[in-house]
Amino acid sequence: MTSVKGEVRDVLGRKIQSVAFLQKEKGLYTYQMDLTNIATGLYVVQVKDGEQVLVAKYVKQN
Repeated sequence: MTSVKGEVRDVLGRKIQSVAFLQKEKGLYTYQMDLTNIATGLYVVQVKDGEQVLVAKYVKQN
């Protein structure tokens, strides 16, 4: 089992939203974050599972 944490940050590094799953079995999971109330712009999405880190960009458009 491993702890999983996901964060969305703006380009200045301010945390916009986060979610943590303390203990998960290894496997494939899907989680949807509601980002409808954030401003238009570029964001960084980061998911950590203890050992690995996945980083992706997210562009919010009108």
